[in-house]
Amino acid sequence: MVNLNCIIAYLLCMTLYAAAAPVVDNRCNGLADGYVVEIRGCYHASICEGGNVTTKICEQNTVLERDTMNCVPIGTGNTACGTVGRCEGTEYKLYADVNCQTYYWCIGTTFVSNSRNYCSGNLVFYENGCNYPWNVPPPCGTKKVEPATLSPASRSAATISTSTTTITSSTTASPTTTLPTTSLLTTPTLPITASLATASSSTEFPATSSPTTAPRTTEPPTTELPTTPSPTSTFSTTEPSTTESPTTSPPTEAPQTTESATTESPTSPPTEA
Repeated sequence: MVNLNCIIAYLLCMTLYAAAAPVVDNRCNGLADGYVVEIRGCYHASICEGGNVTTKICEQNTVLERDTMNCVPIGTGNTACGTVGRCEGTEYKLYADVNCQTYYWCIGTTFVSNSRNYCSGNLVFYENGCNYPWNVPPPCGTKKVEPATLSPASRSAATISTSTTTITSSTTASPTTTLPTTSLLTTPTLPITASLATASSSTEFPATSSPTTAPRTTEPPTTELPTTPSPTSTFSTTEPSTTESPTTSPPTEAPQTTESATTESPTSPPTEA
């Protein structure tokens, strides 16, 4: 039977040996001195020195400087640590500093305190992470961005869309002109007034001519029969009233009146004697 005390003693010995043995960090193997292995915010960094990893932790009111990775007072050196970043938008996202060497978090328009971090080594921040400068376009990186080239099909589509836009603009411009509509409105008024004037003038002439013809028919039987002494004077009195149409009435009326006068004059004297 195994002694329980021996087992407990063995476990204690193994634990003490593991705690006493140094932890070997091989992250700096083959790397030059000053290489930044890890950065935790603006206050903690792991740097390679002599093939080993050296940790630097900045005290209060000091931050890591980018070029030397030494702790410097806030507001000095090549670093944006210790300052408030500019936040825009409404999302929880990362923003890069002007030099793209550090980045920070924002919640909407609020800067998250102590959220600024360095990119490790010579990396620069781009979009949502750190990357090599040759993979990042300017101003943070050196990647050359070639202008986008359009294929023949896309060029023809662009040309068609442009012509379509031009035609649409010309079509929409024509309804906006009000000249045709105003001319159509003003033109009908002129014939209407002309027709009214013509109608009024045409109705006035029959009204004036009707009274002139009526005296011609009524005057000969009423005035000529009782007055026998001077039939010629009767014609002179009736002519001024019919001055408007002298051409038609005198030829027909003159023979009729003279015959009646000649027939009545010989018959009347014998009967009176």
